[in-house]
Amino acid sequence: MPECEVSLILPCRNEEATVGECVKEAKGVFKSNGIKGEIIVSDSGTDKSAYIAAQLGARVIAHNKMGYGAACEEGARAASGRILVFADADGTYDLTEIPNLIKAVKSGADLAVGYRVAGRIENKAMPLLNRYVGNPLLTSTLNVLFHSQVKDAHCGFRALPTDVHKKLKLRTQGMEYASEMLVKASRLGLTIVNVPVGYRRRKGKSKLRPFPDGYRHLRLMLLFSPSQLLLLPGLLMFAVGFALLSAMLSGPHWLRVVTFDIHPIELGSLLTLLGYNIFLMGIYARKYASAVGIDKPDPLVEEAAVYLTLERGGLIGLILFACGFAMNLNVLVEWFSSGFGELSEMRTVIFASTIMLLGVQTFFSAIFVSAMDEFRSDKD
Repeated sequence: MPECEVSLILPCRNEEATVGECVKEAKGVFKSNGIKGEIIVSDSGTDKSAYIAAQLGARVIAHNKMGYGAACEEGARAASGRILVFADADGTYDLTEIPNLIKAVKSGADLAVGYRVAGRIENKAMPLLNRYVGNPLLTSTLNVLFHSQVKDAHCGFRALPTDVHKKLKLRTQGMEYASEMLVKASRLGLTIVNVPVGYRRRKGKSKLRPFPDGYRHLRLMLLFSPSQLLLLPGLLMFAVGFALLSAMLSGPHWLRVVTFDIHPIELGSLLTLLGYNIFLMGIYARKYASAVGIDKPDPLVEEAAVYLTLERGGLIGLILFACGFAMNLNVLVEWFSSGFGELSEMRTVIFASTIMLLGVQTFFSAIFVSAMDEFRSDKD
């Protein structure tokens, strides 16, 4: 049996109107370009897509897994080619451009990604919101966070060597699979090449959901984003806020004719709590990514999380809460002793209440982070 050079993977769910055309087009491309390849239709639908594809000579991988990423991975696991090419079964990609992606891979690219260029996108092929807002915004976010130079992060027409695909260890099940591939390739320092492609108007109703799918992409980038995106800004905001909170505790301050009284301490409390929450969000995101196995533990996060073990973090949280509670209790006693007169300890109340909230957040964060450690996928 001749060696298979290319495996074309078409994730498919109820695409009976177009899957046959895609298989025919791909077979013609393979024949005219002398490509030794196979066509894999990864099908989870309920219509005649699988039957049509099989009748035309495609390998059909039937499964009941939902999601674009799940379909791609099912197809990739069954593939025997040295190069994997991903496209869609809805006819939106011009499969005659497959040789361009293959050429890029053979020329040294670890990942060849199509980018849909202006002038080659058919009228109404992409919703205006996706084309001019969602896709550019999410692509730019990915490039900034992961120092990549991708031109179209959500183009599903791409190619990569099989051994590179195995190295990426892709796990996501939905549309965010496309972003995961790029994020992991960028973090591994792989060579990503952009290949211009066209884009056709699809037949039938699109399965894309702009806002839910966009959120899934953004959520994945948050999980993989550098720790500095949340941890350091959060710490900086916390430090500024706590310094302001502490400075204003002793009483009003004057700068020439300007008096700083109750409002600055309220701002300090807000910045302190907001900064601490952002910092904890950074730890949660990276701990979760590590726990489910989509990323390796981050050294900076692991060092910070040393203080959020169940025992240590719980104890720190209780101490903070107790200190704040004692300060508030003292104010309450003084107020009671004065016969419930005018309360003049608002600065103390704000400071003490902030400390109490920090304690509560620390206590429950310790429980959550400890749970993430218990279920981390790389734990023996």
